[in-house]
Amino acid sequence: MRLTEPTGPDTLVLVPLNGKEITCRIHPEHARAPGENIELMFDLSKAVYFDPKTELRIA
Repeated sequence: MRLTEPTGPDTLVLVPLNGKEITCRIHPEHARAPGENIELMFDLSKAVYFDPKTELRIA
């Protein structure tokens, strides 16, 4: 984990994945300090995708 940002009901974490950095929203009780490893599972039905060229959300 590179960064954690508490937002109240959730915590945003910035993590490296396959050479890219992604932002994940997690429950605050699962947050760790930057530099620590964290095990993540993804619910792809809740994923949000963006076009890398236009940066627009893909529906």
